[in-house]
Amino acid sequence: MAKYLLSKNNRWYYRRRVPKSARERLGPSDLIQILPPCSYVQALEFARRLSACFDWVISTGLQKISRLELCSLLKRELSGSAYRSCERCMELKVSKEGHEPAAMSTEVQPSPPPNANQLPATSSRLAVVAACNQYIKEHVEAGLWREDAQSEAANSLEVFQVFIGEQQFVAGVEKRQIAAFLDFVRCLPKKRGRSNALRKLSIPELVDLVKAGELEPIGESTVSKHMQNVVGLFTWAERRGEIASNPAAGVYRAPKRLKRVSDERSAWSPEQRLCPYSAVNYLI
Repeated sequence: MAKYLLSKNNRWYYRRRVPKSARERLGPSDLIQILPPCSYVQALEFARRLSACFDWVISTGLQKISRLELCSLLKRELSGSAYRSCERCMELKVSKEGHEPAAMSTEVQPSPPPNANQLPATSSRLAVVAACNQYIKEHVEAGLWREDAQSEAANSLEVFQVFIGEQQFVAGVEKRQIAAFLDFVRCLPKKRGRSNALRKLSIPELVDLVKAGELEPIGESTVSKHMQNVVGLFTWAERRGEIASNPAAGVYRAPKRLKRVSDERSAWSPEQRLCPYSAVNYLI
């Protein structure tokens, strides 16, 4: 379903080309439906549901349905599966402004979105975005990172935020989501930070190009760095008491050494270490 997704200005859109047989009543252009704020994984689930609705309308040959009615049908499909994810954000925003939220429509009873946070009332409400910012800030202020380590951590956590979504809470991240993120990271392009052309593309667009075979994926050592930074984030959250256990622990295991230790060069002896300093050129 990734081929039906379009990313623009940090929002996801569902786009479907209208078949020739239906263009007379639905119009010649593509049909585009904006999705609620969500992660890449959630957007895939929304695209699957909208595609099922769109294909049903086309296959049944509804002669009387118009383009406006089809868009309304897709919105109702989203209302029943997706817009509940925005309800919590609206409540938080209203509580800060100090007035009561507007009553939601009772025509459609929305269900929780895919991968929604099922948190107890006592769980931490620290969002992933805020956790990443605090994690980086504390390490920088404590002088625990060099400049290159800070850049690598910021890059890894940016990729993780794009994948997991802005509305995700730290306490709601599950191990299966970390495992899915590992597969997502393995599809990142190799030279993303060195090419000006690749910098202009969003991360999901780059992943799609790698899956299509147009770009070379990153190596296993880079995958290991990304996962180490994500594990470090949740280790930090666990120490702060934000989560009970680290969901990223044990998800990634570095590949075994392909070269035996016995095949590697033996360590220099003390006499061999002194040989360069006793050479004629060095003494001169």
